[in-house]
Amino acid sequence: MSPVRFPLGVISLVAMQSAWALDLNLPPLLADPTAVYKAEAFAEGEDRDTWHFLEWWEARDGILVRNDLPGENKRIFIKKPEYKDVVIRFDFQFRGAEEIRLVSGGGGHYNFGVHIRRNRFRLKTADDKSVPYFPTILGECPFRFEKGKWYTMQVEVVGDEILARLDAKHFVVGKHPMLNRKREYFAFQVDQSGAAFDNVGIWHAKAKKGWESARRPLFKRQSARPWSKRAPEEELKDLKMVTIDRVYQTDAKYRAVVARHEELQALAKTKYPAAYRTSKEGQKAVAKLRTKLRKENSAYKESVNAINKSKRREVEYLEDKVKGLKELPASQYRAALERVRLTAIKKDTVFRELVAQREKLEKDLQKAYPQLNVSNEDVVEGRRKAHVRLRETDPAFVKLQNEIGQAWRARSDYLLEVEPRLVQLEKLIKERKKKR
Repeated sequence: MSPVRFPLGVISLVAMQSAWALDLNLPPLLADPTAVYKAEAFAEGEDRDTWHFLEWWEARDGILVRNDLPGENKRIFIKKPEYKDVVIRFDFQFRGAEEIRLVSGGGGHYNFGVHIRRNRFRLKTADDKSVPYFPTILGECPFRFEKGKWYTMQVEVVGDEILARLDAKHFVVGKHPMLNRKREYFAFQVDQSGAAFDNVGIWHAKAKKGWESARRPLFKRQSARPWSKRAPEEELKDLKMVTIDRVYQTDAKYRAVVARHEELQALAKTKYPAAYRTSKEGQKAVAKLRTKLRKENSAYKESVNAINKSKRREVEYLEDKVKGLKELPASQYRAALERVRLTAIKKDTVFRELVAQREKLEKDLQKAYPQLNVSNEDVVEGRRKAHVRLRETDPAFVKLQNEIGQAWRARSDYLLEVEPRLVQLEKLIKERKKKR
């Protein structure tokens, strides 16, 4: 069973302090909680409008579950959160998944992620090319998580500092300017089914007195702690990420090398956009075209409306067929509907006919508007063809490509000079490949 649950909703400071004493074994060190922002114990019968439930997630039996429906790296979000300095606690349980993440961020970038794997947990930040900041691993703590056992994670963030703890011995502490931002989303992510969560608490917070004296021994203990064992390929990836961030923040020469490479890349993208179009840009262009067609093309609009009506007919059929389905709370409905749909696809000829009608409408739309059928693979192939054509016809493109290659090598060589372990790992990986 999971730990004792605390009350839902907004609670007074006195009640909050009581709940804190009851539910947390660890007194805050970095962040002093000032007011409850969210508190959720997933009690049966309670309305959970806080969370955006999709089919992979449901609240049942008093817990939040990443269920058994197939899918990779599925997230569940809190609806429209807004917070900054914070204390977060949650109970979690592995039920077949290999990685659980707490993800927090805003402004199009996540600020930090707590990545919990079966043999460790770590703190990571992401990149933000507008500053720029590079992604990094702030620290890692080896720990063997048992399947089916409940654990509690406590996370404290103030300014540019963060502390995540399971207990007094197992913690990760870090400092990074990427942390010092307002946060506008909060999510749990699970790599595959299944996992469970309970007693999720989010408190607004302020800096706690005494952190300065607590900080030093934590960093000292963390720096002396070995990371979990992993393959050379993974170690190389991790070390390169950490080294890039560290050197960029501390070394003006490296920043200049990076700036030169990125200036050349930006120039190439401006002069030759087809050769540098990303998959994200391709999908954005398609989405923009769809919006334009909805506004200006009545035939397209009618086709889309017909598809949506067909989808709704499928749902209504299942709701009529399965007693009690549409009365389920939002925290269970999407998962139940998907299970019913999967069963009906296999066994219900009437439902299969409804699906076939909708799929025909979708195929007709794709045929009528082929410009909307752009996959990521199509974008990649378009880039490749543009490169081939430009290399054959445009000497200036070839010259710029060579300059970009030289700038990238300078960038890579700089890292190898400041972190010799990267050279050792690359050599080790090459030797291992030769032996295979």
